[in-house]
Amino acid sequence: MLGTSFVHLHPPRNFSLSFPISYLETRLLNSDGSQATYKGGQAGLGLDVQVWGEETSEVRFFGSYMVGETKGDPSSNTAKRDESFFGLKVFPNSKLFLAAGLGRLGLRVQNTGSQEAAISANIAGLGVGAEFPIGTSWYAGFGAWYKTGSIKQNENPAIGHNSSADNTEIQLMLIWSPPSSTTNISRPR
Repeated sequence: MLGTSFVHLHPPRNFSLSFPISYLETRLLNSDGSQATYKGGQAGLGLDVQVWGEETSEVRFFGSYMVGETKGDPSSNTAKRDESFFGLKVFPNSKLFLAAGLGRLGLRVQNTGSQEAAISANIAGLGVGAEFPIGTSWYAGFGAWYKTGSIKQNENPAIGHNSSADNTEIQLMLIWSPPSSTTNISRPR
């Protein structure tokens, strides 16, 4: 094909490290229909690995670990949280992604009366977002997530008979991803 050239609109990225921060709301739903809501921030570390890719679309496996603290109502109610989450991101074009994943949410809830409980839940989630190049190996990204799951453990039922946890989350990411390259090694003649 004479006169045809290909331009990488979105250079292939075999892997990337991300530094996400997010604002989120966690609702703990109780078996009696009541709920407790906690709001706050979290930060962490993420890793993406390309599974499949073409010129402008790709599929990536991702994993992340986030920690943070949220406050309830009254604000003396707190929930320290840690979350591990992994799944697939599908990029139908060079910037936008759709994602789905599974993970584990751990909460250490303390209420006004100084009662404390450790709660854990297996979660599933859906996300949508975008990533934009801001330098040779740097990207900025944002995403919106909904994650939900059944609570598997509540070590202090006196604090509430929690049955499920729902999370809504807005996330900003700074991403480092070196351009993919292939090195050909040949012996001199």
